[in-house]
Amino acid sequence: METVLLIDGENFKGKIKSIFKEAGKDRPVWYEYDFKGLLDKVLDGLTIDRKVFYFARVKEHPDSREKSKQLIEDQRYLKDHLEKLGFEVILSGRVRGQWEEGHDGKKALVFKEKGVDVKVAVDMVSLSCDKKVKEIILGSSDSDLQPAIKEVRDRNINCVYLGFESQPNKGLTYTTNRTLLMRNSEVLEFEKVQQTLMDEVILDKEVLKKRLAEEGFPHIYEWHDESGTEYPAHAHKDRVSMYILAGGLTFWFGSEEIVLKEGNRFDVPVGKEHTAKVGPQGCTFLVGEMIEGDS
Repeated sequence: METVLLIDGENFKGKIKSIFKEAGKDRPVWYEYDFKGLLDKVLDGLTIDRKVFYFARVKEHPDSREKSKQLIEDQRYLKDHLEKLGFEVILSGRVRGQWEEGHDGKKALVFKEKGVDVKVAVDMVSLSCDKKVKEIILGSSDSDLQPAIKEVRDRNINCVYLGFESQPNKGLTYTTNRTLLMRNSEVLEFEKVQQTLMDEVILDKEVLKKRLAEEGFPHIYEWHDESGTEYPAHAHKDRVSMYILAGGLTFWFGSEEIVLKEGNRFDVPVGKEHTAKVGPQGCTFLVGEMIEGDS
């Protein structure tokens, strides 16, 4: 039987956003945040067989089409990001737009998630009844999940509450077998996925092209720049990813420097202005673009 990690995505993001706000920082860009790094650190020593994020599916709202389209696009970026980090993403329920009256008496269109907690609860009970799990680690601070936790424990399945030291849910602490709390410093530590070497230095272009195609890139090509080639300040409108096949390349995002060498993969942050310069050995790279010519 398996140990599974089930995370209510919006609930989880909301807690992280609050911690960043308390620290006087802007909320992280979700498709750059290192969820894997955070959870690997917090759950160190535990063997997790399946890791799942749950989100509601965003639908276009007739009264705010542009806002809806942006939410849909943001969700697509985040889903791709999480899947690349090794998580399964389940879309259930939906995000609904509804008009609400604010403190100033003016009405505003507010988008709220519906149905995700129900899907998480159903999966918890279903997995327990089918004897597919020995332990469920629950990444949610939603009190509505307490009845599902009771059903899980009644079937002798261990249930762990994964919460945050900032405002933990006391009800879930009492209801579950065990509580693990993420420290604020840990949440802040993983603001961005760090550029790392690929697990294996695979330079077979056909293999890498296939990987990029599987990730949804419609435009994939090989490019070479001579030593010292410079790219002035610019930003990309959509996702751009690259594998360094030979040589090297350095990016600057303001004062942040990222040095790439043979065997590295880099996912360029969308919309973030940067410059770049090719190293002394030149640089050959394989590029995946969502928009042709966006590099």
